[in-house]
Amino acid sequence: MAIRIDAESIVTAMTSSDDLRWSLDIETGSVEPSFFDEDEGDEDGEEALATGLRVHVPTIETRKAFRIMQDFAAEVQDAEVRDVLETALEGKGAFRRFRDAVRRWPDIDNAWHAFHRDVILAMARRWLEDEGIEAILEVAPMPDPPPVGEGRHKVDVPRIGLLEMLLLGAPDGKTELLDGRVHRVFVAKTTKEARKVFADVARDIHERAGLGWRKSYIEGKSSVQVDRYELDVEDLAVELAVALEPGLWARFAR
Repeated sequence: MAIRIDAESIVTAMTSSDDLRWSLDIETGSVEPSFFDEDEGDEDGEEALATGLRVHVPTIETRKAFRIMQDFAAEVQDAEVRDVLETALEGKGAFRRFRDAVRRWPDIDNAWHAFHRDVILAMARRWLEDEGIEAILEVAPMPDPPPVGEGRHKVDVPRIGLLEMLLLGAPDGKTELLDGRVHRVFVAKTTKEARKVFADVARDIHERAGLGWRKSYIEGKSSVQVDRYELDVEDLAVELAVALEPGLWARFAR
């Protein structure tokens, strides 16, 4: 009969430091740590291993852990992010720099943890098979990424994003079709506010298109275009133009 093992426990055990040893109870599926002192040893742990009630969980080598990071960086589609990750892996201190780098982008951080877990679990399954242990790894779903816009603005300042522009930004309160596009405009009180609205709407547009957000998309720019959206900022005015498919306007125009 197959034993059930918490997948996160196996991942933690296989990626732990050398001074902490982990073992698996082949009857209950529990994975437990024990600090190991070369001088004092671990009599209880050694006895359990000797009786065959528990088996030692192997840890991955530093070289393999480094290779996993390299493989992940190579698969990142965004050239800017890929370059940052690959640069972080150069020289001494690569592990810490890589962890710091992926945290800069929530979507990349989530992707890294999912990638890393899948690789380690594949190694765990091969190890269990080699040990002749029939097991079911219970894998919990990865946590959802933080909601769009969370933590990006103060509570008392309403955020103006794509939805607000589409609902409230009709010039003079009237929606018109010009050259196959519908226009929306927001006039800010300051150029700083205009740039913030430009950034927030640009972020929403990219995320709506399924693209991970990067500040570099708008740095030094006054215009961005994604799919059928074109967004511009000039002085106090932020203008959004949305291209419509032929015949769609007639479905709504009265």
